[in-house]
Amino acid sequence: MSEVNNNTVAEDIWKTPHVQTDTYIIAYLDMLGSKERIENDPNGEHLNAINSLYSVTLEFINSWCKGTNLPGVKVKIFSDNIVIAKKISKDSASIPDSYCHVALFVALIQITAFIHAKWLIRGCISIGDLYIDDTLIWGKALVRAHNLEESIAIYPRVIIDQKLLRMMLITSEEERKNYFINIDVDGMFYLGYLEIIRATSKEIITDSGEQLISEYEKKLQTLKPSNEKIWQKYYWTANYFSKVTNNPDFLEKCPNLKIPET
Repeated sequence: MSEVNNNTVAEDIWKTPHVQTDTYIIAYLDMLGSKERIENDPNGEHLNAINSLYSVTLEFINSWCKGTNLPGVKVKIFSDNIVIAKKISKDSASIPDSYCHVALFVALIQITAFIHAKWLIRGCISIGDLYIDDTLIWGKALVRAHNLEESIAIYPRVIIDQKLLRMMLITSEEERKNYFINIDVDGMFYLGYLEIIRATSKEIITDSGEQLISEYEKKLQTLKPSNEKIWQKYYWTANYFSKVTNNPDFLEKCPNLKIPET
């Protein structure tokens, strides 16, 4: 058997077809508590939950968007992370539309993950250079979105990168509301996913969105945090729901989420 020429092999690697990054709107999502679920999943319940998440989300998108499937949106799920990306043209005018496509996908994943598996999600929507295909995902946008998700998102919210806000020329509260972008008590901008669901369902005259929110409400009332760290995430989520639905008494319906007495 002849020896393989290592130099030849190394040279062949660099002869693969040339690819390059493009500008994308990218959402990087982290499914909270996945480490424990992976370690305690003897029957594959959690595996199958995350495996079906994409198909369930697509079903809603196809029913709401007349089968268009949000053209150009790419999704990759690896372990407990989800990347949703849409390439934008060199024309900055296409950025808002691309953002809206990604935001709708993110909103549906957030609400369906919670309804079907009580899975909370945090993340970041950003913009930047990215390469993504069926095998590989690479680029500065991925690194930036991941870093912001890990260091700033904290609660079960998908924050909006201020770089993206600047490129979308969003400077006022009214403009933020048009894109379902809320501002939290700590000054962070985050995606109003429940607002997106409600607005989308009303726009296309369907009550499926309200049904989702009704199921979401019922699940919230059954949450039982096992420690203070989890309680903080659950409380944030329930408090967000009460604000969106204009129901200040909702937390009273969640006995396990009341603020602990000092």
